[in-house]
This record gives sequence, structure tokens and C-alpha cells, in this order.
Amino acid sequence: MSAAPSRALSLELAQIAGEENVREKAEDLRHLEIDGVTPACVVTPQTVEQIAAIMRLAFNHDLVVVPAGGFTQQAIGRIPSRIDIVLRTERLNRVEHYDPGDLTLSVGAGITIAQLRRVVDGNRQLLPIDPARSERVTVGGAIAANASGALQHRFGSIRESLLGVRFVTADGRIAKAGGRVVKNVAGYDLMKLMTGSFGTLGVLVSANLKVFPAPHQYRTFVTEFVSLHQAIQYRDRILQSPLSPLCLEIASPEARTMIPDGGSRGTWGVYLRAAGSDAVLARYRQELGTDVAREGGGADEEMFWRTIADWADLWAQSQNNCALLRVSVPSSAVENALRSAATLAGNTGVHWGALGRATGSFLIAFSAAESVERLVTMVNAYRNALGCDSMAVITHCSTALKQHIDVWGTTPTDLAAMRIARKALDRKQILNRGRFLI
Repeated sequence: MSAAPSRALSLELAQIAGEENVREKAEDLRHLEIDGVTPACVVTPQTVEQIAAIMRLAFNHDLVVVPAGGFTQQAIGRIPSRIDIVLRTERLNRVEHYDPGDLTLSVGAGITIAQLRRVVDGNRQLLPIDPARSERVTVGGAIAANASGALQHRFGSIRESLLGVRFVTADGRIAKAGGRVVKNVAGYDLMKLMTGSFGTLGVLVSANLKVFPAPHQYRTFVTEFVSLHQAIQYRDRILQSPLSPLCLEIASPEARTMIPDGGSRGTWGVYLRAAGSDAVLARYRQELGTDVAREGGGADEEMFWRTIADWADLWAQSQNNCALLRVSVPSSAVENALRSAATLAGNTGVHWGALGRATGSFLIAFSAAESVERLVTMVNAYRNALGCDSMAVITHCSTALKQHIDVWGTTPTDLAAMRIARKALDRKQILNRGRFLI
């Protein structure tokens, strides 16, 4: 299914962004399909002013716009009814300002996380954002999808790294939020609302971020346990200790089969990443004691954490029919959430795995060969087993599954605030229409 291409639309977009930056041929659009829906055209502007002009055009003609950076997060969301314009931000890829002494930088939303990491690495600094596919994920895409990674354990989500954002509203206004330039809607913090809004409140064009001094060295400690309960007890011991790890991940036995941790089959894994001087790392060894099965550093350790980041993609590529869920629960509910997944999967004959923050934000994968119905039953039952202060969003599944289930489920998110913001910023709902919660 595709939107009907309009030559007049392409000509108007070409006048704004240049003919070479507009594509409408089927062969140029096929790889931009979302759940079987092909856009009418794609435009790749170079400046914020061009994006504003494109949004004014779309607003005046009621055209549905899908903002996109590296196109890595577009599997998330409901099936779109139509897509008139895919608006790529990848050419907004400059470092606009970087003050290493102040530990701040401003960048275009189209720069990738990997590119930005290389910039700060040159000044021995750390960008605490490490999502999957970092070579393709743009800063704007990471903010829009609230994609953070394992470093979230120490530094919090990407929202905690944001100082401010600049964005273009649905009707083509250029706006700012955050810091001393915050422009709120009915008293709500727009910068926080933009994080995780999946391109429904505006087109992100730049961001101001915090960075941190890079540690002198890293080490990863791997432990394994026969039972989930033992793994959680170990996690609690770490949380109650004076240790302050960068990352603390938990992996189910099936998840570990795709991770090069040298572990024993059928056991749960806990991965702790530490950083600091020789004395600091010696303290980790002392506190963790004989529970540690393996310890690693250097290039192998870096590759290990890249595999952790990309685990969901590896699972999806290896399974014929699967649903990946991003689950958020209170730290005290992690054991019950993982145990429920294991029990329900066993009862319904579904293959499953889990990996992520040991303190409450992780990925669950369910696979059921070609049985969409079995996956629907599994996901619904699992969501019902979680508490009201939890959420389980489907981040990857087949279009057939989306036709039978709400990918967003229930959420404790303040939807009233988001509806107020959307009405103020996109009253026609032309940005990602029908795909998000609101």
C-alpha cells in the first residue's frame, strides 16, 4: 500500500530543498516502507529553515509527515493509514558548538550517536547514550524514541543528558525548549515531553547535551546463577554496596546464547561494568568476591557491550515470528516480571528471552514460529500479569500482529499533558498521524 504520489507536491518540495533532495520513484521509496505503507515521497533538507518551510507546506495541505533520522526506530508504533512525506534529518549533522571545558555541546539532530561519540572521545569525554545500531541512530531519533542503552543505570535516560532542544512545529514554527529558553505549553516541560514522543510533537532539529569525563579504564565482571532468584539477590547485594557501576544488566538463559560471555548453558547472567583507577577496580573485585565467573577489558569488552546493545536485533533476525517488548517496572518488581514471562511462555509454548537493566527497564522477546494468535495471547497475558505502574511496549513485531493488538498497551505516562502539548503544537495531527499513543 502506498500514498498516491503528486507531481505538484514533489515540485514544491524541490523548490524548498532542491530537486536532488526529493525522491518519488518506487525504487527509492521501497526501503522506507512502514508496515507495508510506502510514502508518496521523501525529502532530505539541509537547513532548519527548509524543514520549517516543508512543515508549513504539509500543514496547509493536510499532508501526513513522518520525521526520520537513521530510520532505525520506525518499526515502533501503530500501522499508519498513509504517509505523504518522509522528512529525513540526516543532513543536519554538524557539531554546532562544543565546549569540552564546560562539558556541553550542541549538535544537529541528524548526527549519529557513533559520530558524536567519536567527537567527544577525542577529548577523553563520555557520551552516556549507547542505543542499538549507534552507527545509524541519530541524536534526534534517540531522543524521539527515548533510546538510552545500558549506561542508563549510572547516568539515567537520555532525558537526563538533555539541556535543551530545538524543533519545528507542525505548522512550521521554529521553537526551543530547555534551560533558559524553555517555552512551555500550559505549564508543562516541553523538553521532557519531546523525549519519547516519537515525532508527534515536532521535528527535532538540534539538541544541547551534557557529556562527562571519560574513565581511565573499564572492566566487566560476569556472574552466573542457576536461578533467577539468586541473580536478583546478587543484584540487591550490589545495590546495597558502596559500588557504583556504569552498567548492571541481567540476562535470561536464552538471551545469553547470543552473547559472547563464555557462560554456562541454562544459567542466568548478571553483567556489571565498572570504571576507574586500579584501586577502584580492586575494590570491585573485593566486594564482588568469588561470585565473579569471568572478568574482561579492552577491545573484547567494548565488543561485548555492543552485542548487549544490539541483542534485540540479533534475536529478531534469528526468529521467524517474534514480538520484542520494552518493559519498565519498579526495581522491586523485576523478579516477578521475569518470572511471569517464563511461566506464561512455558504454558503457551512460546520461546522467550530477556535482557536489560537489572533495576527495571529491559527487553523481553517472545517467539512463536508462524503463530500470530499465540503471540497475541502471550503478550496480552503478560501485560495483564504486570502491575499498573508498569508498561510493556512492543518495539518490533510483524504487521500481522499489529492488526490484532495495541503495540502501546497501557501506560502510566501522563497522556493528558501530551494531548495538551499536541493540540498546541500539531492540532491537525499531521506528524506521525495515528501511530503514537495520542
